Amino acid sequence: MTSGGRELVKWVALVLMTGDHVNRALLEGAYLGLADAGRLVFPLFALVLACNLVRLQAIRPALQRLVVVALVAQVPYYLAFGYAMPLNVLATFALALVVMLLWIRERWILACVIGLAVSPLVDYGAAGVALVVCAWCWFRGERWAALGVAAALVGICVYNGNAWALLALPILWALGRVDVPIPRVRWLFLAYYVGHLAVLAVLAAWLGV
Repeated sequence: MTSGGRELVKWVALVLMTGDHVNRALLEGAYLGLADAGRLVFPLFALVLACNLVRLQAIRPALQRLVVVALVAQVPYYLAFGYAMPLNVLATFALALVVMLLWIRERWILACVIGLAVSPLVDYGAAGVALVVCAWCWFRGERWAALGVAAALVGICVYNGNAWALLALPILWALGRVDVPIPRVRWLFLAYYVGHLAVLAVLAAWLGV
């Protein structure tokens, strides 16, 4: 993937996420199309995150950022959607990075135990964690991980109750190859995640939904 292509995928996922969250928080899920499109958001972000982690080799700093922002986002997440569990998707990404760090240190059994034990607490569960970890292995050149990515995507489809997540790979393949001058801005997407949840929480309270 090109640098601009990765950013393009992230911007597409951000737009789809916003529509899905507005639909859930303010419109009581009335628009099925927004909900279906929203099922692409997690796998798109997960695949780009895995690719960036291989390219930048900065798992520990990324984990620190994710933990901080996941904790901050949890309050507006609860206020916007009315439930606190499972934890927001940034916690899913953080857990996947913990598994990666253990995997790098060759503590494979501990990585699997922690991943499986904690995954029920985060959004997308074990399938979500597995997608990030397997995609990371895949982008590192470990061919076996392609099967893991496919299995994780199927697991996410089961979790969602539909097959929309399977479109993430062809979308990534098509858009990720586009060479467009879109700069990478650190913290932008994390800040937007917290900010848009806060706005939705305020609007939900104001509208009484």
